[in-house]
Amino acid sequence: MADNRSFLSKKIAAVKRLYMWHYASKKLGLILVSEYPKSGGTWYCQMLADYLQLPYPRNRMPKMEKSILHGHSLYSPRFNKPVCVVRDGRDIMVSFYHHMYFGNSIMQSKELENYRSNAPFNNFENIKENMPAYIEYMFTKFSTGGSQLSWSGFIQSYLGKENVVFVQYEKLLAQTETELENSIKKLIGNNHQINKERLKQAVEKYSFESVSKRKKGEESKADFLRKGVAGDWKNYFSKEACEVFNRYAGKELVLLGYEKDEHWF
Repeated sequence: MADNRSFLSKKIAAVKRLYMWHYASKKLGLILVSEYPKSGGTWYCQMLADYLQLPYPRNRMPKMEKSILHGHSLYSPRFNKPVCVVRDGRDIMVSFYHHMYFGNSIMQSKELENYRSNAPFNNFENIKENMPAYIEYMFTKFSTGGSQLSWSGFIQSYLGKENVVFVQYEKLLAQTETELENSIKKLIGNNHQINKERLKQAVEKYSFESVSKRKKGEESKADFLRKGVAGDWKNYFSKEACEVFNRYAGKELVLLGYEKDEHWF
């Protein structure tokens, strides 16, 4: 009975979120933050909500009020103030692999079992050997919320849209306060007087070190915040993995500025 109530509660929350994103976002003045999974969207939302002093209903039922909503939705012209958090898709593959097949402190065991049962391989420890097949799977078969979702498809849905505020994960890592401040100005207007002290406090409160109690680069596979670095793909991508990724998303790497051309490997 408890499982049924939990399932029903999640369904209601999902429907409510869908309604708020697509039909009530402008009326409520919502800030919508969308990302391909494992792009740093949660981190960005936490800092943004703390600075703007707005609710951020993470993993709980949202209220019909002005707030920051976070998801993985493709672009829609119905969205109000959409923010698209982007990250190098190669790093996403590595981060998502660890998430899907090793789990973490906030993942339920059934979810991990489901990911593993659908994997195109059985020996999950050999990440580098599995990466080409994993990339192929992620671009051709992976789905979330009942719909297929690829990194390249997600990126293409937001590129070229005038009302989208882009936030880059790598810039957040390198210059957190600057990137957060720039996005706030785009969302609220350049006339907004940034409260530097509040901005600094929000950044410090949700830094990798503060939340994980580890330094960036110190890996913990059991933690949702695994490593907190950029460029980790170089440790796991073979030439074959590079070829597979480039076939599906080399164009998007160039469009986002991660590579100069599609001859990067």
